[in-house]
Amino acid sequence: MAFTENFVETSEDILYNLLVAEKLPLSSKIETLIKDKLYFVKNVAFVLGDISIDELIKNLKAEKELEYVTIYSPNISDDKFTLECENAMASVGIKSDKLRFRG
Repeated sequence: MAFTENFVETSEDILYNLLVAEKLPLSSKIETLIKDKLYFVKNVAFVLGDISIDELIKNLKAEKELEYVTIYSPNISDDKFTLECENAMASVGIKSDKLRFRG
């Protein structure tokens, strides 16, 4: 029991678990857009921490191959972000079926 109490999941741990969930190879090149918050792998953006909608959109507009956005919900503390996310993603061409909340 003591072991699990001291376990702290890092952003890297979360990201690798999400790569598996998205069926991406663990050897995929990971591009860090915002450390501990936003990463891009192949055609998927991964939101791992609190980030503003404006900051997210600004960073994703530059990603020409973007097809999916995966959000790790347990690390998002702003309910407004979650509620506004679907409309915001439409502005970068991501439909609701390409937006995934995990965790």
